[in-house]
Amino acid sequence: MSTVLSELIDERAWDGVLARLQSHPQEAAVKIARGYGESLPLHEACKLQPSAKVVKALVAAHESAISTKGQWSFLPLHFAVRSNSLYAVAPLLEAYPRGARLKEDGGKLPIHLGCQWGSSSEVIERLLTLYPEGIYVRDDDGKSPMDYAEALKVHSKEDYDKVLASMQRGLVYCAVSKAAFFRVKEEFDELMRGTVEAHNTHVTKLEKGHLEEITVHRQLEEGLRSSLKQSGETLNMLQSNNQILSKEKDDLNLQLNILRNAEQVLQSQTDRLEKKVEEKENEFKAQSEALVLAETRLEGLLLNLETVQKRNMENDKEIEALTEVLLSLSASVDALTIPQAFAERAMNHQHTALCMVLGDNNTLIEQTLHHQEKMLNESIVLEGIVLSAETTNTERVVCDPFTSFDQDFDPTDKEGKPNKLNGGSDKSTVVTSAGSFSSIESMGGDANQEEKEDRDVDDEYVAGAVVGNVDKEL
Repeated sequence: MSTVLSELIDERAWDGVLARLQSHPQEAAVKIARGYGESLPLHEACKLQPSAKVVKALVAAHESAISTKGQWSFLPLHFAVRSNSLYAVAPLLEAYPRGARLKEDGGKLPIHLGCQWGSSSEVIERLLTLYPEGIYVRDDDGKSPMDYAEALKVHSKEDYDKVLASMQRGLVYCAVSKAAFFRVKEEFDELMRGTVEAHNTHVTKLEKGHLEEITVHRQLEEGLRSSLKQSGETLNMLQSNNQILSKEKDDLNLQLNILRNAEQVLQSQTDRLEKKVEEKENEFKAQSEALVLAETRLEGLLLNLETVQKRNMENDKEIEALTEVLLSLSASVDALTIPQAFAERAMNHQHTALCMVLGDNNTLIEQTLHHQEKMLNESIVLEGIVLSAETTNTERVVCDPFTSFDQDFDPTDKEGKPNKLNGGSDKSTVVTSAGSFSSIESMGGDANQEEKEDRDVDDEYVAGAVVGNVDKEL
């Protein structure tokens, strides 16, 4: 990623780099892509021989960059040595001296790169000062720094001489470093021996001064060890019990799983049974509703049956009443029958009277007789009407006496003799229709007697009327 700081570094505008670091120090941590791998701004600046001030500013802005590997796994120190930048090497070694002992991907130390690229004697001497043993280290190709210095002889004799002189001084630095190491080690050993002796003396004094406490502590230690042993045994027993309990727990879990499976099966069966019970309840409810409806209909039918029975009883009563009416009607019809003897006697009286008055005038006699017969019929009809009206008013019966009355009724035949009615009986009968009455109740014997008396009066009235009519005609 390109930033303003990286562009300023590429342009070697060191003053601009310092200003940018003051305003945007975070850009010192932004990596820059450069071919094989990525590098930080400090790596890129060390390639271009920056000033010590710029290097210190970049390290201050991003301190971890000094120990971060960038392109080709180079540290900033590797780039500074390769570019022969003393002003960059000095602050880098000062801030991170361990960098003189770190290798890049090819196994090269900074001293290898300095000898390979012909760095100045000051750069090589600074590296050897911090790590003089580096002149004996070989890289992945098996080459030492002196091998790379020998290769410089072909290209530049002057550079070779500078590097060789520095490497010779490096041998001295190495020898001095070894002597210093042994001297320091001897001094350190003496110091440590004195310290150990002083420590042992002090411990002996403390042991003498605290012997009783040590004895008590040892007793306590033995007690603690005994308790620890018992605790260990108890722990072993508890672990054994724990294993037994774990096994029992597993067995219980297995049984619990079996019970849960059985519970699920029972639950499913219960659900099915509940469903069936619900279906049966619905069927029973539907049947109950149908039964209630049937009971309601049955109650209605029973009510209708009771109504019909009441009507039948009423009809039976009406039939009985009609039967009585028919019997009464029959009695009335019998009461209305005119005896034949009475009719013949009346006709004879009339005939005698006519003969006395008219003499032998047969034609006139026949006309008179015919006229009398007509009047007799009219009187009989009037009797039926009167009788029917009285019966209707008394028993609340509607009648129509003219419905079944024989219009062709003739009490006498052509020879002047009365007709035989009702199958040739000896009695003449006035016919009335029983169907013309809705209901007639029976009549008492007093009524029949009154009717007979009325008939006698009517007969006398008719005879007198006939005689009167004959007198008028004469």
